[in-house]
Amino acid sequence: MNTTRDGAIRGLQTYQTMEELGGVFLREHPDHFSLENTLKPTELIAGGSGFKFEYIHPDMTGTGEFIRVLPGVMLAFHEVIYRTAASMERFFSSFDQQDDHVYIRMMQAGSFSFDFGEQEFQIHPGDIFINRYPINQSVKHGCEANIPYRYIVAYTSEKGLAETSRRLAVPVPDVVKSILIADEPAQMAYAFHADQELQLLIQSFWNRRTAGAIRTAMLRHKIAELFCFLSEDSLKTENTSIAGFSFTDLRRLREARELLGERFANPPTIPELSREIGLNRRKLTEGFRALFGISVAEHTAECRMQHAYTLLTTSDLGLAEVAEACGYEHLSNFSKAFKKRFEENPSQLRRD
Repeated sequence: MNTTRDGAIRGLQTYQTMEELGGVFLREHPDHFSLENTLKPTELIAGGSGFKFEYIHPDMTGTGEFIRVLPGVMLAFHEVIYRTAASMERFFSSFDQQDDHVYIRMMQAGSFSFDFGEQEFQIHPGDIFINRYPINQSVKHGCEANIPYRYIVAYTSEKGLAETSRRLAVPVPDVVKSILIADEPAQMAYAFHADQELQLLIQSFWNRRTAGAIRTAMLRHKIAELFCFLSEDSLKTENTSIAGFSFTDLRRLREARELLGERFANPPTIPELSREIGLNRRKLTEGFRALFGISVAEHTAECRMQHAYTLLTTSDLGLAEVAEACGYEHLSNFSKAFKKRFEENPSQLRRD
């Protein structure tokens, strides 16, 4: 490995062989580079920071390029024809998806469809589609057969996002943060649809007038421009109250919600929960409300009430036993909280 230290490409890592560079890609993006029967590397490019490849998958034909823009950040340029409408579905079924990876797909030719649970997306030229793949849950992909596709995918891990933000002095877009900490497939994808500015930005990634390591340096600046665009545009669509929280903070807030969901009968205090997840009290309380739209105490109470409703409708436990199982020492307090939440007493629900 060589490290370039001059001018605009300070710190750029380059490699002497495709095997050496492929090993780095495999460590950083094991999902994509486990596809030995799909892609065949052909030659080093971008001064040794990327390589060309050709498709050898029976469902597709074409060529592309992988360029390691930053540690944990890879750009993949695809020019491909899919032989059947199910080609993408079969292609992605062989992936071992990584929970910490975000995919930013920038379309220039061809159209895709994606089904993320309750959310369906139609992606066309000029659109940007951002997603994370849910582990052990299916996502449906659709494509058109026998037409030319031309698109770019930025693959980035959480480490890559942090590296991009630190080195290029750009924020991680809130829409990306939200996708990274989402619980449900429907929350793990978002589409920005084409306008003139977006189309020009996507086209600019394909500029191949620059060569060698300078091309990778140029692509770094394009990634910075992309992040700024996504940050600015997401202000129109996303909850900006999570701005100022890193995606590490947001994951810790999701961990806090999970802990409260498991231990609602005897929940930790705010100081205890703060220490356990590694966030200070202000970030815990303000971040929890900003992200989930509810306070820590309100979430704990809701978990208790939902569990109580389940026990009252599916078990033979007495009312006092249900109250105790939900963390209430006194039946009267439980009954009062239950009626406030469901507008009927627990004894009425049991009779009904």
